[in-house]
Amino acid sequence: IYQETPKFISKSPLLYPFNNFCAFNSQNTLWRRKILFPLLYLPSTVSFRFTDILRGYVAQTIMHAKNIKWGFFQSSAIQERNEHDIMKDFGSETIMYNQMNKILNILNSSISSSDSIEDNLVSCYKILQQKKIVQMNELNLIKLWLKDLSSI
Repeated sequence: IYQETPKFISKSPLLYPFNNFCAFNSQNTLWRRKILFPLLYLPSTVSFRFTDILRGYVAQTIMHAKNIKWGFFQSSAIQERNEHDIMKDFGSETIMYNQMNKILNILNSSISSSDSIEDNLVSCYKILQQKKIVQMNELNLIKLWLKDLSSI
């Protein structure tokens, strides 16, 4: 069981190059451009350990198509870890990582640089749903998410 809180080293920001992918999560993240807010959607029909990572890969694929760069800054939070078993976490993530090439191919084939971020988001999840990566009601949840976003 992992109980120690990680210590983050202060480093310069890192701008991630196009067509390179990196898992990132929703903890301690900043999305500064309102146009990107649709990409904050966390898929609801995959495992808890998969939701952040799938969201990140969908977001990166769409941002790359729209010629939008993203990056990492040093952490601005202190995390008090809850007790959990990192080997159990790893086990729940292994299936996802074993499918990652397939998922990235699906995502890359489902988007268009000429489509809006919202349309690309729907396209990604439509194909992920068809390929049974996400469950049948995911697309309905995306549409509700986009409807809610349009009201703010």
